Amino acid sequence: MWMRGDYNDYSSRKSSDLLTLLSEIGYASNCTADLSGDGEVNVVDLLTFLSVFGLGCGDSF
Repeated sequence: MWMRGDYNDYSSRKSSDLLTLLSEIGYASNCTADLSGDGEVNVVDLLTFLSVFGLGCGDSF
């Protein structure tokens, strides 16, 4: 089951997912880490991710 912020499909949001998001900070256009849907990866996406860090797939945004 896919969930936002789980970039490696391990059914939870872990440090490896955080590293994926951090590697895309500052990029725009077609980024998987764009959680807010505004077309770029920025602090909004980071804060969104951190608010659910460690939660499993039964927990959502």
